[in-house]
Amino acid sequence: MQAKPQRKPKGRPAFANKCYAEILSVLRAAGPRGVHRIFWLDPNSPNYMSQVGARITELNRDYGYGIESVDLPESEWKAGIRTKYVLRSEPIETQAFNDSRDWYEQKFGPRPSAKPRSQVFDLPLFSTSTSTTS
Repeated sequence: MQAKPQRKPKGRPAFANKCYAEILSVLRAAGPRGVHRIFWLDPNSPNYMSQVGARITELNRDYGYGIESVDLPESEWKAGIRTKYVLRSEPIETQAFNDSRDWYEQKFGPRPSAKPRSQVFDLPLFSTSTSTTS
């Protein structure tokens, strides 16, 4: 019997926090001009970030930023990439990127602790001492 392969943990990767800071720094510096997507997708660039789209989606969805994806005219396409990103708004209250809690804990607080097995098996259905009446 073969061992099951270990599953990768779900959620955002550990390096995402660093990516968020880098993306925001570049977008803030660019201002309303925005930043061409090729800036992050060129593998020869020191700014290479293959999952920049995912990180921008997370910034918008999870942290309240307003980063717009703008379609460029064909004359501005580079290597077939036709998108730039523009930082339109930032949240009033910023949330720390190093929050490693999952979505449930962020919304509701710590998860309730599981009941000990002894409490589960004390239910009448699972009781070991059953009385029978005739």
